[in-house]
Amino acid sequence: MGPIGVAAVGLLVTKMPDGDDGFSLVVIVTSNFLPIQLGFGFTLNALGGLLGINRTTDVDAIRAGLAAGTLDSIMFPRDPVERAPEVLRDIETAFPVRRGQHVFGPMAKLGWGTPAIVTAELGLLLELPSPLRLVILGKLRLGLPTLEFGPQIVAINMDVLGVIDFDRSEASIDAVLHDSRIAMYTLEGEMAFRLRWGEDPFFALSIGGLHPAFDRPPALPDLSRVAVSLGAGDNPRLRLEAYVALTSNTVQFGAELNARASAMGFTAEGWLGFDALFELDPFRTQATLRAGIALRRRSTDIMSVSLKLTLIGPAPWKASGTATATVFFVDVEVPFSATFGKPQAAPLPVGDAWAVLADAVARVGNWDAALPAGGGDLVRLRQGAASGPVHPMGSLGFRQRVLPFGLTLERLGSALPGDLRHFELARVDVVIGSGAKPLSSGRVVDEDFAIAQFTALTDDEKLSAPSFQKMEAGRAGMGFDGWTTPDLQPGLEIPKAVPRDVSRRTVHVRPEGTARDDAVSALHPSLMGAAQDQGRPVPTAPPVRGFGLRQSGYLIVATRNLRPIDTTGGGGFAPIPEWLQGDRAVPHAIARRALRAHLSRHPGDRDALAVVAAHEART
Repeated sequence: MGPIGVAAVGLLVTKMPDGDDGFSLVVIVTSNFLPIQLGFGFTLNALGGLLGINRTTDVDAIRAGLAAGTLDSIMFPRDPVERAPEVLRDIETAFPVRRGQHVFGPMAKLGWGTPAIVTAELGLLLELPSPLRLVILGKLRLGLPTLEFGPQIVAINMDVLGVIDFDRSEASIDAVLHDSRIAMYTLEGEMAFRLRWGEDPFFALSIGGLHPAFDRPPALPDLSRVAVSLGAGDNPRLRLEAYVALTSNTVQFGAELNARASAMGFTAEGWLGFDALFELDPFRTQATLRAGIALRRRSTDIMSVSLKLTLIGPAPWKASGTATATVFFVDVEVPFSATFGKPQAAPLPVGDAWAVLADAVARVGNWDAALPAGGGDLVRLRQGAASGPVHPMGSLGFRQRVLPFGLTLERLGSALPGDLRHFELARVDVVIGSGAKPLSSGRVVDEDFAIAQFTALTDDEKLSAPSFQKMEAGRAGMGFDGWTTPDLQPGLEIPKAVPRDVSRRTVHVRPEGTARDDAVSALHPSLMGAAQDQGRPVPTAPPVRGFGLRQSGYLIVATRNLRPIDTTGGGGFAPIPEWLQGDRAVPHAIARRALRAHLSRHPGDRDALAVVAAHEART
C-alpha cells in the first residue's frame, strides 16, 4: 500500500470443538515502513496487532516454545505466505479455541542505531473475561557491528514471555537465549521470575537456575544455566556456566568451568566451580568450592584428584571438606576441618520490636469496623463525616503486618528484637466514662509473614523452609456480647428516614501492660461516631463446602514412618511437649523451633525426627 507493506495472517474456524454452531477467529496484522526517527537514536520500524475472538492464550505452550521460535510466527512473522503451514500451526497452538474468551492487543517494533544495532519487538495482549490476564510478548535482537549488513561478531537473540494473571494474583516472566554467540563462542541460558501476592505468597528470580540444595518450588521451572561454550565443537570443549537467584529468604550465586578432551579412547577432564548463599545485612555467607581433574579410559577412572570445600563465615571462618584421590582401583579420602579468624567484635544492632508494634497499633488504618446484621436497615449513616465509624452493636477488627503474634522473636529484620520479644493480643477494652468494658475476643486473622525476618534460620533451613508462613496478625469480630439487632421480616416497609445529629466521643487506643503506654497512646477518631453511608450488605452465595485454598500446618514426625510422635515419649524418643503431639498442626517456625530445642537436649534423636507438612504425615 504505497510505502507501507501490510501482512495479515488469519485463522477462522466455523465449528466449535464440541461440535456446536459458532466460530472462532484469530488475526495478526502487521505493517512495515521506512523507520521513523523517535529521537536519541531510536526508530519505529513497524506496527501491528492481534485479535482473537472465542480464543484464549495458552501461556504454557508459548513458554515451552520460546527456544523453538514460536514468537517468530506471532510477532511480525517473516514470509507468512511461504511459511503458512508453520505459522498457522504455531498460532493455533498459542491461541486455542475457547468459547466466550477473547484476546487482543497492539504490537510494535523498535530499533536503535542507523543501520540498526538493536531491535525490540513488543506485544501487549489483554485477555478477558476469565481468566483476566495481561500477556507481554517480546523479542530482542542485538548484532555488532550491525544487524543488517556484513558478518556479525556479536549476535544476541532473546525471546520473552510475561504474564500478569489477575484472577490468580500471579505474575511471571520467562526469557530464553537462542542462536546467540560472541565471535565463535556460543551463548545459551534461561531466566524466570515468579511473584504471587494472593494466597500462599511467593517470590523468586532466577537467571540460569538455582542453588543445587534449594528445594525448587513447582511454580519455578528447571532452568538451563547461562553458559558460554569456548570452542567450535564438543572435542575439545571449554564451557563456563553460571547462575544467580534471589528469593524471599536467600541470595544464591554459582559458577563452574569445565574442560574436556578425548583421544584414542582416553578422556581428560577438569572442573572448577562453586555455589554460594549470601545474607547481606549482617553479611554472612556459605560457599562450597569443588575442583578436580580426572583421566578415564571409556567410563573407568584411571587417575583422579578432587577437592570439596565448604566455607562458612565470617568472624570466625569455618572450613571443612574432603580431598579424594584415585589411582586405578585404589581410593584415598582425607577429611579436614579448621576454624580461623577472630569472633565478630561488633554485635548485631538491637531494634525495638515493641516500638514497631506500638506504632502499628496506633495507626487508624489498621483498625476496621463492621456493621451488625441488619444494621444498615435500622440506621443510615450520613455522608461527609469522619471515616470508619463503629456501630454500637457492630464489631471492631485489628490487623497489623509488622510482626506475628504468638511467636518468640529471634530476629527483627537485620537486628535483634530487643528486650520484649513475645507478643499476644490478649484483650481489647472500650473505655466509657470512668469504666472499661472488654470486647469479645472475636476470631483470629492471619497474615503471611516472611519468617526469615523473625527467626534465626540456618542456611539449610533457608533453602527448605517455605518463603512465607501464615501466623496470627490480629482479631476480627470483636464486639459487646449480648447486643443484638431485631430481625427484619422480608418485605417490611422501612419508615421514612428522620435526620438526627449524633453526638461523638473520642476513644484512646493504647496497648496495655507496659510502663511505656504513654509513648504510644493515640486518638482513634473512628470509634463511637457518625460518618458515611455504610449501605446495605450485598447478599452472596454460600461457599461450596469441601473446596478452597488451605494453608498447610506442620508436625513433628518420626522419619522411619512419617507418623506424628506421641505424648509418652515412646518409640525410643524423649518426651516432647504435649501440645506439639499427635495431629495438631502448627506453623513451620514453631514446630522447627520446638524440634531444635528438643534436639539440643537429646541429640540422639537428630536423625530420627523431622518437621513435615501435615498433609505429608501419616495421620
